[in-house]
Amino acid sequence: TLDADYHLFGFGWTPEEMYFTVDNVIFARYDITDRGDFGYGLGNPGDQGRLTGMQGRVINYLYHNGDRAVFQRDLESFFSIRRSTATAMLQTMEKHGLVVRVPVTGDARLKRLMLTEKGTRQHEIVEEEIERMERRMLRGISESELGSFLETVHKIKANLGE
Repeated sequence: TLDADYHLFGFGWTPEEMYFTVDNVIFARYDITDRGDFGYGLGNPGDQGRLTGMQGRVINYLYHNGDRAVFQRDLESFFSIRRSTATAMLQTMEKHGLVVRVPVTGDARLKRLMLTEKGTRQHEIVEEEIERMERRMLRGISESELGSFLETVHKIKANLGE
């Protein structure tokens, strides 16, 4: 049985496609330009309520690190992005009400990054979509079949790493 916090399958997206991974190996790609099955939280970044892939990853990072103070420099380091890239992205996310910068007591220069209620809900929507897709993909597949599949995927991954 899988841990509730572990997603066996991964998803990512660009404005044009959503891709499906098994253990971080791209397994399938889907055209999402018409937004078909994939709606909420995915699609063209300029659209109302749509995220870029990087914004989604930042929201996920902030969501899972909400128990500690996270600053812009933490995102720059974790995602290996330039300061200017992080600044522009965070300004856009602030404009769309996804994050806020909260001054730190004792040092007004430091601004802690926090998800807003809207940012938290956006994360939940994406998580719900991932879980829905996982249930759909695993329909009719036994734990034994899934175990054999994962064993094979890990062997393929190891072979590719040689």
